[in-house]
Amino acid sequence: LVAGDGGAVIWPQLIGYARAKEFLMTGDLIPAPRAATKAAAVGSALRHRIRSYLANLPAADVPTTYGKLAHAMGLYLPGSIAKVTQALDATMVEDAENGAPFLASLVVSKVGHGNAAKGFLQQARVLGRGPGFGEDDRAYYKREFTGAVAMITAISRGGPATGHTRF
Repeated sequence: LVAGDGGAVIWPQLIGYARAKEFLMTGDLIPAPRAATKAAAVGSALRHRIRSYLANLPAADVPTTYGKLAHAMGLYLPGSIAKVTQALDATMVEDAENGAPFLASLVVSKVGHGNAAKGFLQQARVLGRGPGFGEDDRAYYKREFTGAVAMITAISRGGPATGHTRF
């Protein structure tokens, strides 16, 4: 957990207050099955809308920011970014289960200079899909991003929607 990544806000919503406090205070990792189960149950309607939006995103709009994605989903109130982040975490669970590139890699932090948000990298690690041996966070993100772009390009050309790339 890194200050400012939203974990202190999102975790209690995903795993409950007591469990979040335990992990935030001890620094222990959340076991993947528990994180996956909770994330998959959050905001399925928003998750499906986000997945559809990102899969059909024009190349000129890639990558997009959390704020732009929230607005595209019609979310303008405080807490919109947190809702988008929860839904993106849930899409990452689905993508990990399907062996597909993370569509969430198409969304970047406005202040991160086009890099993945810390929460993206943390969720990837929780799901067992973080950087490989000797690979730094930036190289890992670029690999996921490239896979996701290839997948949406195939979708836009009428190709297979899976975009499976084994990592």
